[in-house]
This record gives sequence, C-alpha cells and structure tokens, in this order.
Amino acid sequence: MLLLPSPATSIEFEDSTLSIDVGESEINKIVTIPKYAIVDDLTFTSSNTEVATILQDSEDKTKVTITAVASGEVTITATLGELTDTCTVTCIQADIPITYAQFTNQSPIYINEGESVTRTVTITPENYTTGEVLFRSSDSTLARVEKVSNTEVTITGVYSQLGPQPTVSCGHLVNNVFVPWDTITVNIINPDA
Repeated sequence: MLLLPSPATSIEFEDSTLSIDVGESEINKIVTIPKYAIVDDLTFTSSNTEVATILQDSEDKTKVTITAVASGEVTITATLGELTDTCTVTCIQADIPITYAQFTNQSPIYINEGESVTRTVTITPENYTTGEVLFRSSDSTLARVEKVSNTEVTITGVYSQLGPQPTVSCGHLVNNVFVPWDTITVNIINPDA
C-alpha cells in the first residue's frame, strides 16, 4: 500500500524544552500527524536571535539546529500553515576561568618610601567569567600591596634597604597555595639618603 503525503493536522517539537551552553548547538525536530505530512512550508523562528540562532535543515525540513550565542531564554516557534508549536530554550553561559594574568607594564618599579604606584594587569582570556587574580609582595615590610580590582593593584614603598629588593606578583591559588603568573621588582628609594 502506497502512502501519499497529506496535510498535517498537528505539529509538535520532540523536545519542548532545551538547555544549551553558549557556543554549542542542539538539533530539535518537529513530529507531524500524520507521520508523512507535507512539510514544505514549515518554518522556524527565534524570539531573540541575539540569544539563540536557528538553521533549518535543507534536506529534512522538520529538523532545526539551535545555536546558543548568549545567555538567556528564547522561544523557538515552528509554523506550518495555521499550526504552531513552541520550544523553550535556556542558553547557559558556561564558566570561563582566568588562565593567565600579566603586568601590563613589565618594567621594574622605582618609588620613594611612603609613595604609591598603581599597576594594571592584562587577563587571559578577556571574556573570563570566573576566577580571581591575587597580588602578593615578597616582603610586606618593604613593599605593601592593595588589590583595587582583578586588573589593578596599588603598590606602596614602605622601607628601603640595601640588598635584595622586594617583588610583587600577580597569581592565583592552586590547592590553597599561591602560584604566581607574573612578577615585577620594586626598587624602594630613601629620598633622605
């Protein structure tokens, strides 16, 4: 017995809800009643293409690829003539950790006792969403650090001495141990000497 395509009496997404990580894609499909209905005019729309984009399969018109481009929630609507169905898509921004930080100005610091200077760091990747840059002085009796933000630190010369000069590092914690990414030398000068 030969089955001829006939008009659809119902359309429905296989998955009525989806969660997709930003940058990832999922395929959803429309199920029709009858199973072999005519779907040439089936279309898909996204309620917000800045959150999720869609691409209908050119060979199987019942399939749509949904790509999450930003965090948020969108509604994907399938339309076939007078028939519609929707799929709610939650787009989730996965955590992007800081992988490296480096002082923007690599040259040694020269400051007088009691003076302060601010240095900035560049964080990789720029679009990080999680993580913290920490700042440490090798000797806080000589050079004191005060974190302003993840990308900025104020360094104050406390006391000058002959011999090894203190360093300031930016880094992170690994198993509760400070691990430096980058270090600069602080030369503290006694203006009265």
